[in-house]
Amino acid sequence: MNERNYDPVGCRRLLAAVVFLAVKDTCSKPVKKGSGALNISNKADSAFEFFFGYDDQVSELYLELLGWDPIVFKNSLVSSMNTFHTLEKKPLFTGTDKRLFKYNYLNWLRKGQFIYGRQEFTPQFNFDDLENDDES
Repeated sequence: MNERNYDPVGCRRLLAAVVFLAVKDTCSKPVKKGSGALNISNKADSAFEFFFGYDDQVSELYLELLGWDPIVFKNSLVSSMNTFHTLEKKPLFTGTDKRLFKYNYLNWLRKGQFIYGRQEFTPQFNFDDLENDDES
């Protein structure tokens, strides 16, 4: 890369955009397959692989280049999807987003256990509270 054209702010914005898009993709709507069953969308599947998969070094590198601790970011992402604050005026994620994240996350974990034999991947968060939330 030519040093005259290097823009660190622009690079950080690009990395932040990639991470933000992956976060939004985790909340993608499931798609219907043949018999009408819902399956995790390819976008959500790729986003979960990006953040939590076997080859998550890329997401960790992006987060580190942004100055964020990857473990803290990933835990905060999952735990924020597990909480519902009624005091938030304009929440970042709606109740629907959180339910879609839950559905996609649990199905991604099941897929990893079934197809790849990833026994170490088990849900670490309790999503039961999301069933009772109300969207305002």
